[in-house]
Amino acid sequence: MENEELNHQKRLMEGLDSRIHDIKNCESEEVVDPLAITESIEVDIELSTGGPSDGFKIYLEKETREPIFAFYYFSDWGWYKERWLRSDEIDLIVDYFNIC
Repeated sequence: MENEELNHQKRLMEGLDSRIHDIKNCESEEVVDPLAITESIEVDIELSTGGPSDGFKIYLEKETREPIFAFYYFSDWGWYKERWLRSDEIDLIVDYFNIC
């Protein structure tokens, strides 16, 4: 499992490096043409601050205010982690905090 995670991280970094290279080296007549540019609204629900801190970040579609994705975050002195939420967890958080 650890090797798979390292492979995913390597592919992520290679993809990022390639995109940054393409954008930096783009001639004025060339265009890096995205498939889409989507604007969203970020809702940050801070449950605690200081050491440790935690909360939820929920991203809503700008026009409909429907949840797109969300994650729970937790941090303590010197580290930060996120865990993406399943759709049933997103629904629970959205309903509980009356978002949308």
